[in-house]
Amino acid sequence: MTTILHTAETPSIRSLFGSVMVHVLSGWLAMTAMSTLAFAVWCPDLVWPWVTIAGFSGLISGFALLPGISISGHHTTIQTANSQLSGTMRTNRTGQFLVGCVAAMAIRVIGTVAIVAACRYQMNLPFEKVLFFVCGWYIVLTAFEVTLLVKSASTLDAIPRTSRVQPAGTGAPVDETDFWK
Repeated sequence: MTTILHTAETPSIRSLFGSVMVHVLSGWLAMTAMSTLAFAVWCPDLVWPWVTIAGFSGLISGFALLPGISISGHHTTIQTANSQLSGTMRTNRTGQFLVGCVAAMAIRVIGTVAIVAACRYQMNLPFEKVLFFVCGWYIVLTAFEVTLLVKSASTLDAIPRTSRVQPAGTGAPVDETDFWK
């Protein structure tokens, strides 16, 4: 009996957080543009406070994901017989990913509180309106970020199947794709 060795490269944590950052900032930019246009049409006096709060919320979104990007910067190349990561490797990668997620959420909460405190004293708006704008951005961007992080976490320990087997009696290598699924 022969053992087929699978050689695969798992995605790095840096690339997962980087991908989330690109998607979150792209979504933030699109939402800022559309909502600013809506404010310009329906309540032009609130455009400047809205853009200011949106800008600071976007900065916090970018800064919140930096710890995850800086945790681990290399792809893991493995060679295994059963196309699974070892338990220790999975635990280490999952732990690093969770540290990045917790750091992102902590930075997001602290940054949001700082925005509320700064805008409360610097903007000539009722506190409820400032709180509504800031909490609105917090909820939307956090939900978007968490959704993308959860999708990334599902690929954290995935190993793409790159092995090739040779059927008995033929000289042509065939991949293991199952077309009937």
